[in-house]
Amino acid sequence: MIDFGDDIKEMERMLDPEFLVKAKKSALKATQRKTATRISKLVRQEFNVTARAVADRLKLSLGRNDTEAHLRYVGTRIGLVNFSGKFKKVRTTAGRRLGATAKVKKTARRYVAPGGFIAEGNNGNVHIFQRMSKRQKARMPIRKMTGPAIPQMVSQQEVLDEATKFVEQEYPKDLTNRLDYFLTKQMGK
Repeated sequence: MIDFGDDIKEMERMLDPEFLVKAKKSALKATQRKTATRISKLVRQEFNVTARAVADRLKLSLGRNDTEAHLRYVGTRIGLVNFSGKFKKVRTTAGRRLGATAKVKKTARRYVAPGGFIAEGNNGNVHIFQRMSKRQKARMPIRKMTGPAIPQMVSQQEVLDEATKFVEQEYPKDLTNRLDYFLTKQMGK
């Protein structure tokens, strides 16, 4: 979770508190959205995941008295089929066969799921499945194969450091822009 805010007691003494609160809340929301986009881009530079998958697992909220903004990433591990899962010819001891593959990281090679296959589950979603044991002859039991969760991807130190730097640069700009906007709006009345 990434938290950010501002202590603006000095500004409150100089300006009308109502406009300052509106400007601060607007700046927090703008910086929050920009930071979410920046984190999504950082995650997608390393992992082969869509922006929609990252955005679906994001919860945005404002803190107490609208002085803090929170970005919370939630969710469980993502199915391996979501990492460009597809059938590919693979070499096995029995010869060339069709196998399920996925590419989790952009810089890594495709992962070949041993004994994996792509099928529709009970709930209608398509996943990469694998038999529970290698010597299993029966059709069942099978298990869904998963990759990392979005919170795991976001919690990498490089991503958090870059996001913190981005907030430190962007929030003051957004706050001054919002203050200018609300002050010119007040002067125009």
